[in-house]
Amino acid sequence: MHFDRPTAFMEELRSQVRAKIPEGTRGHLYTEALESEVRAKIPKEILDGLLYTDEDVAASRDRVILCAYPEDDYDYSNEPGAIKLPHDCWMLHDFEPCDYVEYQHRGDQLRKYEQRRRVHLEHEFGVVTHCSLVIFRCRFPEFSPSLISRVVRHGNPREFHGCVVATQEQWVEWLKVVDVAFEDNDDEAPKDWWLEFLTRSDRTSEGIIHDAWMGPGNMWMFVRPDRFPITEALALQPFQEFAVNTPSDTSNGSLALPDFPLDIILELCSYLPLRSLLYLTQINKRLRALILPHLDVLVGRSFKHERRSLLPETPSSAYRSNEEHEWWTKEWVEGGKGDVNSIPWTAYARACATSRSMRSRKRIWDIVGEMEVAARRDVVI
Repeated sequence: MHFDRPTAFMEELRSQVRAKIPEGTRGHLYTEALESEVRAKIPKEILDGLLYTDEDVAASRDRVILCAYPEDDYDYSNEPGAIKLPHDCWMLHDFEPCDYVEYQHRGDQLRKYEQRRRVHLEHEFGVVTHCSLVIFRCRFPEFSPSLISRVVRHGNPREFHGCVVATQEQWVEWLKVVDVAFEDNDDEAPKDWWLEFLTRSDRTSEGIIHDAWMGPGNMWMFVRPDRFPITEALALQPFQEFAVNTPSDTSNGSLALPDFPLDIILELCSYLPLRSLLYLTQINKRLRALILPHLDVLVGRSFKHERRSLLPETPSSAYRSNEEHEWWTKEWVEGGKGDVNSIPWTAYARACATSRSMRSRKRIWDIVGEMEVAARRDVVI
């Protein structure tokens, strides 16, 4: 099972195709002639805008292997990061892919396993990035990795993963991650689609880059899902405030919402979804003036109840469970918001709305929810 498997995608962006177009790990969808053609046709500013960060690449290679049947009865208890789980299952942390279907441990000095001790995909039932496993723990900490295996084996991969399912097989089809239905075994159509998409004349370079990431190109699916947009939130300007003495319109004799006592207004606001709450601050200047001083508190509450997917994992006894929270705290402290009560929740919500990382995180969060529904439907829990 692979929630995210962008390693080869990113390596291809940096090496095989300088045009930075996603390409399969095998089969080489681009011939040398086509690579030259692509480089000549696509403007440099577009190519430069399609690069993943080093952090994205590192996260994609940080894998957790869920081993059900050790090869040759090998005792995994001696391996670094090995945790014994129920149902004769091992969870091996800190591994990264090496040759073909083999994995090696990500220690201070990476070492390849001897032939007998090498970890093979043929002899395990699941590989997941560490970032995705953390999100799994956040939403459903009571789920076991053995349950993940049973759900995935009984379910339809596209049911859980959508377009990204094309990147999970042995013959990876990275180009098919887009929101387009291609014919099976048609390598040319996706290639032609990307070339046409990146050379459009009816869009600016900025528009093409945006659509490649957040539009039909779906490149956001391979962005690291644990880089909360704190720096972006701190850079946003606060909402403009208005004087509270702006008269309300009661010409029709009815009582307007701004005429209610403030505590009642805030109580009503506490029941609103985040989107509705932000919309409420835009429809009436007097109401805006009353709500704005309390908006961060209201938005912060909504995150804890309806937007938990956009918050870090709570530290626990689980392996490496404090990493997200430490990164979250460090970023706020460096931005001058070390006290949790000083976090500008409204600005953070606005930043999340356009964040590639948070969109990637929300996708995995929703996949976990779909897996729970499938587990209960198929009576595997």
